[in-house]
Amino acid sequence: MIINLTKPSIDAKELQAVERVFKSGWLVRGKETNAFEQEVAAFTGAKHAIATNGCTMGLYLVVKQMNLKPDDEVIVPSLTWSATASIVIQAGAIPVFADVKKDDWCLDPEDVKRKITSKTKLVIPVHYSGRVARGFENFPIPVLYDSAHRIEKDCFDGTTACMSFYAVKNMTTVRGGVILTNDDEAAAWYRMACHGGIGKDTLNRYMGSDDKSAASFYYEVEVPSWNFDMTDVEAAIGREQLKKVTGLNQKREAIVKQYNKAFGLNIKGNHMYPILVENRNEFLVNMKAAGIQCSIHYLPLHLMKGYKEYYKESLPVTESIGEHCLSLPLYPDLKQEEIDFIIEHAKKYATSIKA
Repeated sequence: MIINLTKPSIDAKELQAVERVFKSGWLVRGKETNAFEQEVAAFTGAKHAIATNGCTMGLYLVVKQMNLKPDDEVIVPSLTWSATASIVIQAGAIPVFADVKKDDWCLDPEDVKRKITSKTKLVIPVHYSGRVARGFENFPIPVLYDSAHRIEKDCFDGTTACMSFYAVKNMTTVRGGVILTNDDEAAAWYRMACHGGIGKDTLNRYMGSDDKSAASFYYEVEVPSWNFDMTDVEAAIGREQLKKVTGLNQKREAIVKQYNKAFGLNIKGNHMYPILVENRNEFLVNMKAAGIQCSIHYLPLHLMKGYKEYYKESLPVTESIGEHCLSLPLYPDLKQEEIDFIIEHAKKYATSIKA
C-alpha cells in the first residue's frame, strides 16, 4: 500500500468539463476563464479575480506593478515556498526575512515592525497551511497576502491576495492561480500584463465587435509584458472544483480532527498537517518504508544557498521549526483505514509528536 502525501479530488465532472472545452475548439483564455474569474470573485467576496497560470506569477505581477526600485525592500517569511521571496528578487527589489510565530507558524507582525525601514515598501504574509496570518490589519506598510494554502467562502478581506490552484492545493486547475483585488486600476493592469501587455484578450481580438467597424480587430501593446494567462481547459476544471471546495475543506478538517485527537494536539488549518518530530530523519525513512508519503514544509529559505546574500540575522522560531517539521498525508479522499494506518505508524516511529 502506498498512501500519497496529497491527491487531487477529481471525478467525472472535471473530465466532462475538459471534454466540453476540447469540443468547443477554443482552448486558451476565453469564455471559460472569464466565467471562472467571475465565480471566484463571487465565492471569495473580491471585486476582481484575475486568473493566472500560477500563484507565483500572480504574486510577481502585484509586486511588479508597484515599480519598486533596486534598493526597495519587501518583508517576507522564511518558512514558506521559495516563490514568496523569489518574486521579490525577480521584480527588482530586496527580500527581507522575518520570523514566524510559535503558535501558528505565520509571519510575526511584531518582528516585521522591527524590520521596517524607510526602504520597506511591502510585506507578504503567508496563510501557512490555511491558517489566517493575523495582525496585519491597518498595518503601517502595504500588505499582499500569499494565500496559496487558503481558499474559503468569503475569505477576501479587501487586501490584495494571490491564490494557488496547483495540483496539490485544496482545489486545483492542475496548474494555475488567481489575483484577488478591489482595486479597479490595478486589476486592469494585472489582466493586461497577463496577456502580453495587450489591452484585449485573444478571444476579443479574433471575434471583433458586433458593429461593422474593423477597429476592434486592432490592438495596442501598452507595456512589454508576459504570457501568464490561464487556459480555458484549466478554468473549466476550476469551475467544477470551486463547486466542491467547501465540501473538500470540510473533509480535510475532519481528518485534521482525527489526527489531533490521536496525537493530543490542536493543530489548525486544512491544507497540510504539519508536526514537529524530534527524530525527523529516522521518521521519514521509516514512514517511507511503510508506504506513507511525508514531506517537509518548509526548510528555511534564509539558510538556502540561493538566498545567502539576503541572510541578515538568525530567525530562531523559523530555524527551530525548520529542524523538526514534516507533514503527514492530508487530502479529502483518504480512507479511514489509511488514516488509522498513518496514525499507528506515526506513533510507532516518532519519539514525540508536537505542534
